[in-house]
Amino acid sequence: MKNIADIYGFDYVIGTDVGGTSFDVTPIIAGQPVMAPYTTIERFEAAVPSLRVESIGAGTGSYVRVDPVTKGIKIGPDSAGYRIGVCWREGKVETVTINDAMVVLGYLNPDYFLGGDIRLDKRRAEKEFEKQVAEPIGLSLDDATWGSYTMVADHMRLHLESIARGLGFSPENFYLVSYGGGGPSLVAAYTAGLKFAGVLVPEIAPAFSAWGTTLSDIGIRAEKSMELYVPPLPGIMPLGISEMIMRGVAEMLKIKVRDISELEGIRNLLYANAVNSLSMAWRELSSYIGEEFRRAGLSGEVKIRPAVRMLYAGMLDDVEVEVGTMEVDEELIKKLCESFDSLFEKIYASAARSREFGYTITRAILTGYISLPKPAFLEEEETAAIPKEAYKGEREIYWDGKWYDAEIYEMGLLRAGNRIEGPAVIESPASTYVLPPGHSTKLDRRRIFWLEVKK
Repeated sequence: MKNIADIYGFDYVIGTDVGGTSFDVTPIIAGQPVMAPYTTIERFEAAVPSLRVESIGAGTGSYVRVDPVTKGIKIGPDSAGYRIGVCWREGKVETVTINDAMVVLGYLNPDYFLGGDIRLDKRRAEKEFEKQVAEPIGLSLDDATWGSYTMVADHMRLHLESIARGLGFSPENFYLVSYGGGGPSLVAAYTAGLKFAGVLVPEIAPAFSAWGTTLSDIGIRAEKSMELYVPPLPGIMPLGISEMIMRGVAEMLKIKVRDISELEGIRNLLYANAVNSLSMAWRELSSYIGEEFRRAGLSGEVKIRPAVRMLYAGMLDDVEVEVGTMEVDEELIKKLCESFDSLFEKIYASAARSREFGYTITRAILTGYISLPKPAFLEEEETAAIPKEAYKGEREIYWDGKWYDAEIYEMGLLRAGNRIEGPAVIESPASTYVLPPGHSTKLDRRRIFWLEVKK
């Protein structure tokens, strides 16, 4: 995700991973991944930072049932996982799934799942969906399968929108990247009406997360908790909590302060304390990282990336701020505060800044890493002409109450610059990209599809 943001120059990106079991969402804000200070392991919080990923139990393998009380369709949260659904007899699944719905709706090619290595039984999917879902609630098979497909997409869309708005943004601020084996099959449905700045579907969507791991370095991250107060920047009058803290320091040192203008000396004293405390913390963490690399038997040039987590004094949510050097002086402390101001404004809003309160550094952070070779996107020349061999024929697909003759294309044979108009299905051995009526998509030179809605 970070690599995509860097390549395309996006500051705000939201990634959506659709697998057989879950729908996972992770944001990039101001060009940086959002870090959670804690990691939940088996319902317990561990003081280990991790990337923020919000998941719900909604995927292509999610079970579809009829609630015996409400007589309404219920999706998941449990799933058939890799066993696909009743359409794959060898999976021994007895409850219909979203995959079964997509087979019935014409999206998935029963003879081309995993390139044909697994054959799906469309007739069995139709029979079981009719028996388990359509008949109990008095719906046609078309309505039952379409209702199930749109319901799981609704769950995804609501989850996605709640995360974007919970961060203080609207979906229009973000570019969305859809990946995972099921992402391309559902992306048009779960992004409907959200008006993202752009919707990207990588050709390597099924392996996108695995590809991301190849972009990683070998690293050790070390943190030290702190509660280090930094007064407001010069030229900003201390108010509220900052004035109270500075007067408290003066009183502790038995320095008489008659007017707020006389707090300048206390400001300088607090800056000096911040320089000393942060410098000591980073040196301690640097020694720890060096020792850990030695214990692991890893050799090579270890690069150090220093950072802090900090917040406006009196607030609750801290933000991670990186800096280019471990040489701490008063100017670096001021630079940290200015960088925090800028980052805070991008994450929240300028009106929420409270520079007059000063700052609290909550954690000193060092990341030591050894760089590894990394793959890069190959770039192709773009052409509008669609290769004849990419066209595979037509297949009926169902969308919003109507059956359409959809053109079918082989994903790997399309060329950069090709534009496909919906209704269409672009399929590969590992994924199926559903392009509904009123939509189009263009494959860019890095082999990433851009989904567009016709106006």
